[in-house]
Amino acid sequence: MKTPYVIVVAAGCAVLVALQLAGHVAPAAVAKFVASSAFVALALSQGALLSWYGRLILAGLCLSWCG
Repeated sequence: MKTPYVIVVAAGCAVLVALQLAGHVAPAAVAKFVASSAFVALALSQGALLSWYGRLILAGLCLSWCG
């Protein structure tokens, strides 16, 4: 079930952009963490570990999650 993850990803990205445009650095960092975590959760829920390509994409998402 990907719908909850997609909603969190979309909301996290929208909030991140809004906070960055407003110049709020610390809250933007929290929004980035939420959005990145949701991206990783969405990939895992859709079977990212089942293929070589999925694992490669997941690795990229995890690197993004780290910063």
